[in-house]
Amino acid sequence: MMSVGELEPDTTSYICEDFIQGVCQHGDHCSKLHYPVPYLWQMNLNFFGLYSFSPEISLFIESQYCNPMNTKCHLEQSLAINESCVLTDVCIHFDIMMASVRHLSSFGKVDVKRLSTMSFAMPLLSGSKDPAVVKKYYTQWRWYWYHADERIWKVFGEHCPVPDQQTLEMKFCFQPRQLDYRFEASDGIDFVIEFGPSNWFMTLLPFVLLKPNNKPVEGWPIRRRPLLQHSSALSPQWPPIKQLPYVISFPMYWSPLDQSKDWEVVKLSKVSAEFAEVNGSFVKSLMDQKATTRRKVKEIFRLQNPFVWQRYVIKKNFMQANNNCNEKQLFHGTMTECAVKGICRHGFDIRCNGVNNTIYGRGSYFAASSGYSDRYAHNSVRRRSWMFLARVLVGRYAVGNKTMSRPPPIDPTRPFAELYDSCVDSTSNPKLFVIFDCDQCYPEYIIGYNDASIPDSD
Repeated sequence: MMSVGELEPDTTSYICEDFIQGVCQHGDHCSKLHYPVPYLWQMNLNFFGLYSFSPEISLFIESQYCNPMNTKCHLEQSLAINESCVLTDVCIHFDIMMASVRHLSSFGKVDVKRLSTMSFAMPLLSGSKDPAVVKKYYTQWRWYWYHADERIWKVFGEHCPVPDQQTLEMKFCFQPRQLDYRFEASDGIDFVIEFGPSNWFMTLLPFVLLKPNNKPVEGWPIRRRPLLQHSSALSPQWPPIKQLPYVISFPMYWSPLDQSKDWEVVKLSKVSAEFAEVNGSFVKSLMDQKATTRRKVKEIFRLQNPFVWQRYVIKKNFMQANNNCNEKQLFHGTMTECAVKGICRHGFDIRCNGVNNTIYGRGSYFAASSGYSDRYAHNSVRRRSWMFLARVLVGRYAVGNKTMSRPPPIDPTRPFAELYDSCVDSTSNPKLFVIFDCDQCYPEYIIGYNDASIPDSD
């Protein structure tokens, strides 16, 4: 059997979902491809150009691709490219998106392209909260992980509540601004999904941030495949659109919020301006302290905790209204990964003060210098030390002492009147700040570093 397709220019990235419904108003000026179904398979035949498979063959390839068990699809039909060129033994390899083909007596490989409508997560990334905006013709991508013992591919969200499909797809579509996705399963075990060009793996983390000694850890293959859809029988099948119960806006530089858990750490790219700024603050203040041991930043994470952030913003707005905000970026060192995880989940808990020092009050301590915080973070036994770079509302401050469990009153003759906002070691040149209200601090970045003399491969 022989099938005839079409040669077309490679000028578009998506299929127009409005055209499928018959409501596209752009006509020939539409930037998307006008095609009657939400998917189209193509091959790049080099000198011949882009070859589009016929609708019947595209449907067959799509049906094979939608099954996560399949890694390739073999076409029994011969493909007539033109009068002088017929391809046989066409086999499409899904993992690398290439096809092996025979032309006459020679074999070769060509690139394969799958065109489709946009992912259902794209309008959610643009800020839409209206389920009607997520049209039924958008591509319904699903994420699977491979259970080696049972030898089956399982759907995320069905066999365990975390992570959900919406969050995974939003994180993927946000590349390259988010390199991986880290989450905690219901049994308390931590995992990380590292995104790559086409193959992804989920690995086990004994702590939320750190692979032990950078040794290989157990991993599970992951696949992203669409649901099979027919133009004559399309129905909305996207996961329920979740909305977090917070009304305050979040920073524009945040990644899409995790819809299945309360907080998330996002690893920063080492070539990003955000990484350079945080690393620069750490290194500069360390040098200002004239530290005898060099430290090297290995990784930086941004904490995205909507609930803790909301409390911080409310407090900041209140202090700004009273003209006593005075926001600073300060450092806070901690000895253990368990403490790091606790701060990520709950913020700085004032009730846990007094572990290291209470000389200026029984609160959470922050330093203007990373060199000072390094004393409470560095541990020669561990290969990695952890330090927070936090946003802190220091406001108006006074010198504290170890008996204080709150800032002193501004007017000593009126002890129940207005209080200072924080305590310091010196009012003329403060290097230490003590905060007694957890809403006045947000643990924005987690810096992982070690001695520069210790070899530690990334």
